[in-house]
Amino acid sequence: MPVWQEMLSEDEVWKIILFLYDYTGYVPRSWELAKSGGEDKTPAQGSLAGKGGDGGADLDEAAVEAVYMRRCAQCHGEEGDGLGPAAEFMYPKPRDFTLGVFKYKTTQADDEFPTDEDLRRTIRNGLPGTAMPSWKNILSDAEIDGLINKIKVFGGWDEEEITHTPIDEGVRVASSPESLERGKALFKKACVQCHGAFGRGNITSGKKLKDDWRDRIWPRNLTRPETWRVTKDALGVFQRISTGIRGTPMPEHTTTMSEANRWDVANYVMTLRDRAVPFATGESVIHGTRIQGELPTDPDDPVWRTAAPITFRFAPNIIKKPRLFFSLNDSVTVRVLFNAEDIAIRLDVDDRTYSVPGDDLEKAYRIKNVEPTRDAVAVQFPVDIPVTSEKPWFRHGDPRHPVDMWYWAAPSVDPPEPEQGLVMDAAGPDQAPRPRSGETPLQAEGVWRDGRWQVVMRYPLRSGEAEDLQFEAGRYIPIAFANWDGVAGQRGGRHSLTGWYWLLLEPEDNPVMVYGVTGSAGFAVALLLAGATRRQRRRFRREWPN
Repeated sequence: MPVWQEMLSEDEVWKIILFLYDYTGYVPRSWELAKSGGEDKTPAQGSLAGKGGDGGADLDEAAVEAVYMRRCAQCHGEEGDGLGPAAEFMYPKPRDFTLGVFKYKTTQADDEFPTDEDLRRTIRNGLPGTAMPSWKNILSDAEIDGLINKIKVFGGWDEEEITHTPIDEGVRVASSPESLERGKALFKKACVQCHGAFGRGNITSGKKLKDDWRDRIWPRNLTRPETWRVTKDALGVFQRISTGIRGTPMPEHTTTMSEANRWDVANYVMTLRDRAVPFATGESVIHGTRIQGELPTDPDDPVWRTAAPITFRFAPNIIKKPRLFFSLNDSVTVRVLFNAEDIAIRLDVDDRTYSVPGDDLEKAYRIKNVEPTRDAVAVQFPVDIPVTSEKPWFRHGDPRHPVDMWYWAAPSVDPPEPEQGLVMDAAGPDQAPRPRSGETPLQAEGVWRDGRWQVVMRYPLRSGEAEDLQFEAGRYIPIAFANWDGVAGQRGGRHSLTGWYWLLLEPEDNPVMVYGVTGSAGFAVALLLAGATRRQRRRFRREWPN
């Protein structure tokens, strides 16, 4: 949660506060009412009173309209045409209900419309990876049912007699080594062109995919189950393969694959979920592993397997102009190794496009009217390790707490430029970071393969420079990350970033501390026991001389 005082006036802050009260149905407590004996109208936590519904009875048209205008119109538009005021900032775009085209359904491909239960599931659970939230804890069942009918009215199919045909699941094929091998071969034949060889959503066909509304669309990254929207298991994958995703390039495969083949592919796709490091949940510490010998510069070096990986989410910059409201690159996986002299950090960023300006692969997927930039990543540290919980502001630090940045950018073909590694200094969000002049000890190299950048950065632990962080093992060091996606033309402040996390370099074992204290204590105990034994023997001899 950023500090908004630089961007919002006091009047705007109060408008947001009043909007939140109005939106949630809560009202501020009133001391005047309490003093006069008036009733506090604030709804109880979790009650339906704050949700605008009665939880059971059918709602009339006016009540449903009120719910729609309050909860849905901002994205889907007052007329249900997907042109709400927030729509232009979203990917994917909100659904246009007037067309009656819906992506996720459990009916056969030839069925035009989803079932009520399909729509109810989407409204209740939301769609992960999109702006569509889960409404199950906010809307009553009656409100959801009313919205389902309103969606039908928008599309003009509210009074049609519709017969739904469920997807024929056939005989389910259990997951087994044989099924997975068959599924892998079928995936390579039918799915790689859009989803890539490892399922990261990097298109290999050379086609620019668009939906039925001519909006650019990108295939799902199948290695990130957190972004799977409706599909959660092999049955869901089987259904998507069988009926396709309406309005998108994802086709149905009932005419090209048998039921058994579709189950094999579904079983294989479920294994792709294990190819990526899951998002950190509650964990905020990157553990740096100490090694002996040279640090690796190749991301494929086996020694990286000794480093514990951790994955953090990127968030688009909405703090300072130029703002970015969406980015395809949504996470970074971090590994850290160090030895007696240097530290090496490996950053893995799933990136569907190879944004090296002028390269044939870059030109194949270039977005119309967007000037491509070079893909780039950055790591940020405070200049001084904090001795308290106070950290620099997470975006470029602040005047009292300056930061260092290690920046890497991909090469460029046109204009010709090599890959770039820079060290930059920053002391606040109002000025751009300043690249250091001359040579710096930063070594940075990146490799893009199969929809993923792997960038290795290496730097001395203690450079001796006053403007550098001097790393110390055993200390919690704040660390943050940023990413620029070249296909979207991101540069400068238009990028994605994280807040602060912690880096902890594994402290060196100290034999004196580990064994010295316990050894000394043991030796002392042994002396005491020996002394006690001698005293006991003398006493025994006095009392029993013969």
